[in-house]
Amino acid sequence: MIKKQMGMARQISEREIVYHLYITQALIFLVALALGIYLFTPATFFAIWQWDVREILLYGVV
Repeated sequence: MIKKQMGMARQISEREIVYHLYITQALIFLVALALGIYLFTPATFFAIWQWDVREILLYGVV
């Protein structure tokens, strides 16, 4: 089973792996966004998602 999976992984190009990684991340983000809107009121949801560019850059660099 593992040998079969390793063989399949070798056949996929790096570009295709990155493409599927981005698609997966986008789907996870959209599911989280949909669940957040469904589970919280709009005011609460947007209060949680406050965008502070300085904090984003700080955590992105660190």
